[in-house]
Amino acid sequence: MSRKRARPAEVKKVIWSALAPSVSALRRLARYNLEPPLDRRMQALGERKEFLGKEEHDDLMALVTFAQRRSIEKLEAQVALKRQH
Repeated sequence: MSRKRARPAEVKKVIWSALAPSVSALRRLARYNLEPPLDRRMQALGERKEFLGKEEHDDLMALVTFAQRRSIEKLEAQVALKRQH
């Protein structure tokens, strides 16, 4: 039984159709900016961090952690997109 060999253009089309959703997700991540209300809340809490109660301090730490993770994801997405070209 002989197998028909795929042409490079067909292979490229199949690969691109499989990767297109991932590339789209990377582009969204690469353009991400923290929503203004979250950024303002983090700034406000940070400006008075010495006077925060436990609940507000926990909120600040959660916001900072979230922002840091998103920043790392954003940079990783930008690097991945640059490697693509």
